[in-house]
Amino acid sequence: MLKIKHCHNIIVEQDANSISIDPIQKQNNLQLNFITHAHKDHFGQTTPLNSRYLSTEPTLEIINNIFEAKKQGKIIEYNKTYTQDDFQYKIKNSGHVLGSYSLVFEYNGTKITITSDINTKDSTTTKATLPEDTDILIIESTYGSEKDVFPDRTKEYTRLIKWVLLNRLNGKLPIIASYTLGKTQEIVKLISDNTNLNIGLTNDAHNICDIYSKYGVDLKNYFKVNGNINDLDLLVLPPQKITKTYIDAISTTSKKNIVFASTTGNCNNFGERFLISDHCDVNGLLNYIEQSNAKQVYTYHGKDTEFANIVNKKLGCYSKALKDIKCLEVV
Repeated sequence: MLKIKHCHNIIVEQDANSISIDPIQKQNNLQLNFITHAHKDHFGQTTPLNSRYLSTEPTLEIINNIFEAKKQGKIIEYNKTYTQDDFQYKIKNSGHVLGSYSLVFEYNGTKITITSDINTKDSTTTKATLPEDTDILIIESTYGSEKDVFPDRTKEYTRLIKWVLLNRLNGKLPIIASYTLGKTQEIVKLISDNTNLNIGLTNDAHNICDIYSKYGVDLKNYFKVNGNINDLDLLVLPPQKITKTYIDAISTTSKKNIVFASTTGNCNNFGERFLISDHCDVNGLLNYIEQSNAKQVYTYHGKDTEFANIVNKKLGCYSKALKDIKCLEVV
C-alpha cells in the first residue's frame, strides 16, 4: 500500500520507502527528499544527516551558492525515468522558476502527479508547464480562490515597460519590489530585452541572474547596487529591502525623485501594481486539472479547501484538500 500525507510538506510512504517532497523541517527515516525548486519555503534550513536530496542542477546551484544551505544533492533531469530504492519516478518542468519541477510516479498501475508550484503561462524566463494524463493529481492551490484571476501577462509586461520609460523620461528613479528568485529575473529579462536601461540589483539577485544566464536565459544590463547609484536607471529590489532608511539614502545619493511599483501580491499598497505571477491563477489551475484527466484531485497549500470545492463544483470530479484527510491510501 502507498500512503500520502500532508503536514508541513508531503510525505509518500511506499512499502519500506519514505519519500518527502519539499522538506522544510527536519524529519527522520526518509530515504529520498525531493526539492522541487529553490524558494526557501520549499527546502527549509535543516539537513537530516540520513537523507538524500534530489533536484535539478540549477536548483541545487542556487541553494548552495546563494542561500548557502549546502545540501549534498543528486542531480536529476526532466523527463528521464529514475529508479531508486524500488521507487520509480520522473520529473517534468513546472513552469514556476528556473529548475522547478513536478514529480510523477506510478504505484500498481496508478499514475500519480504531485505538482509543487506551477505556471501554465510562458514568462520571459520560463516555459509553461504542460499537463499530462494522470489518475491522481495532487496540485498546489496558492491562488485557488474564485477571486484569483490574473490579467493578461503580455499586457502587464507592456504596462510595466511604459511605466519605467515614462518615469525615466521625467527624471525619476523607478524602484520595483520583486522577489529575489524568479520574479526579479523575469523583470530583468523583460526590461533588458526592450530597453537599454541599467538595472540595479541586490547581490543575491545579481548572482541568481548569473546562474540563469549560465543555463541559457540571456539576461543583460544588470548590476549590483554598490555605490554606483548614479549609473543605474532603475532598481529591482526584494520588498524587505525597501525600508525608509534605505530609500532615504538612495534618494540623497541620486538626487532624484523615487517612484515605486510592485510585481507581487504582498505589496498592494506599494505604488503602482503590476500583477505578474509565477503561479497559475484559479483558471489556470482548473484548466490544468481538466487537461490532466485526473480521476481524483487533492489540493494543498494556500486556499486548498476552497479550491477543492471549486473543482468539485466546476469540473465535477472528486476533490478534497489533502490536509482534510488523515491519509490518502493507494492500493
